[in-house]
Amino acid sequence: MVTSGPRTAPESRRAFPAAVHTGGAARVLEVAEGRKRIRFVRTESGEKPQATGGNIRILSSCQDATAASDAEPTLLLSYSLASSAGVKVRLRRSVCQALMNHCGQSSRHGYEVAGVLAGYQREVSATAGRAPQYCLDVTDVVPIESSDRSSSHIRVDEQSWGNVERTLLGLSGLQDKCKLAWYHTHPTQGIFFSRGDWDAHQLFSRPYQFALVVDPGSMQAGLFYWSDYDRKSQGRPCRFSLKQGME
Repeated sequence: MVTSGPRTAPESRRAFPAAVHTGGAARVLEVAEGRKRIRFVRTESGEKPQATGGNIRILSSCQDATAASDAEPTLLLSYSLASSAGVKVRLRRSVCQALMNHCGQSSRHGYEVAGVLAGYQREVSATAGRAPQYCLDVTDVVPIESSDRSSSHIRVDEQSWGNVERTLLGLSGLQDKCKLAWYHTHPTQGIFFSRGDWDAHQLFSRPYQFALVVDPGSMQAGLFYWSDYDRKSQGRPCRFSLKQGME
């Protein structure tokens, strides 16, 4: 079980220049104020969930890495880990649209929303003098239901997380997809990753896994990741706009 309590934003905020390759000039993450916390609560029983989707509705899905037309607009993000391994993330137009639709709900009701991103992961093996490269193709947006949320926090209980895990298990078994990332919105605080967010991100320990924080008003997003999970070293956040994937 991973939980975190409230933290003040200035205490836990880290702002860095962007490291996203979407068009040029580096920008600095917004300064955020206010209180922020996120909690993921999950069972530690070790039981594997059954491959049923529960009441989870997938907002966007591609059957395979080439299912979408090559002409479909795509947002490409890239960054490097402490090991010198590279990560390349592909967000198709349909995924950006699904994210905007779900995250946009925060602007209407004022609460945080959250979800998980799934898709294909391909590792290009290391060669002499070169670190491995992880190529990610995000294909599925899986929302997380929560009844405990506000403008500055969201709590995911065991039942809701179990529903997501069952959906992911189905995607893995039928389409060979995997869990790539999670996301949540900041309706009022700006884009940053709190200490509580980093605590929650410990559930995502693969070197290629990342997290998104989305401002639902502007649809600006920050990508956060572990530069070195074992050392709990935080990487340099990437700043981009989901609207870029719609162009």
